[in-house]
Amino acid sequence: MCSITHGETGGTMARRSWLCAAAAVWAISASGCTNLPDWALFGPLGGEPESRVPGGYYFSWRLSGDHRAGPLQVFDDGRSTWLQFSPDQALPAIFAREGQGDRLLHYRRHGPYVVLDGVWPLLVLRAGSLESRAERMAAAGSMQGAEAGMEPAAASPVVSNEPPTALAPSGSLAIASQAIAAPVEMPAGKQDALPSGSMIEAALPEPLPKRASRAPIFQVSPQDGNIRLALRRWAASSGWTFEAEHWAVDVDIPIVGSAVFSLEFDQAVQQLLASTELSDRPLQPCFYANKVLRVVPYAQNCDRSAPLEQA
Repeated sequence: MCSITHGETGGTMARRSWLCAAAAVWAISASGCTNLPDWALFGPLGGEPESRVPGGYYFSWRLSGDHRAGPLQVFDDGRSTWLQFSPDQALPAIFAREGQGDRLLHYRRHGPYVVLDGVWPLLVLRAGSLESRAERMAAAGSMQGAEAGMEPAAASPVVSNEPPTALAPSGSLAIASQAIAAPVEMPAGKQDALPSGSMIEAALPEPLPKRASRAPIFQVSPQDGNIRLALRRWAASSGWTFEAEHWAVDVDIPIVGSAVFSLEFDQAVQQLLASTELSDRPLQPCFYANKVLRVVPYAQNCDRSAPLEQA
């Protein structure tokens, strides 16, 4: 501890007080570090934008190309991207597709996953002459919000003396580009019912908004009860067959969270069942040629080319 003796001058006393305060700060920082809070838990500073996906992880990635160079599944949290490959699969080179070309990415291993520091719209994976792709699909909410913000501008009617054009052929939709401001012949007795100076205007049909084609949306929540019932609902709405006898597992797996998959039916099923790979009972889907879905344990093989008899 520092102490100040009697008889010191004002300047000496001020310098000794400053040295004491500096020594106290150094002692606090050098000892008792375990009692200090973990500042990483308080999140980024106010100037940094928070880019994490609300609710946890985002699984809406579309896999294409040669599966021998592709991962089993891809997901991200808005900051990092996780890729899972087969245990006996050689890891390919991973590139980010950018405007100026492909850029090689560095990754690290974390358990069964390959982790990339960042999130990209399109990843290209190459293993020799084999190539596969992983594309991050746009969230349904952002797509709907973009469409809601686009409104067609109202067209101003143009007065013309030209006769109206011929009607469009049956089966097509014709939108008039000109409005004819001509007097309207009214039957006798009806003209007095109109107020003086009134005009009858022809209403132009409003242009229909263009709808962008998108993949179907599959949702799952605790209201489904378990994965088997959720898959049964998905299959019924997609023209597939999935009944109780197609669930080749001895227990039902409950659903404790919510997720949305903007993918085709088979890809959405794969992503949903991929969530069981780290559980005690990992599952995998089997898709048959006659559009029958069967769910089996991950360690069991299934012949996807042979049609499965429907119940």
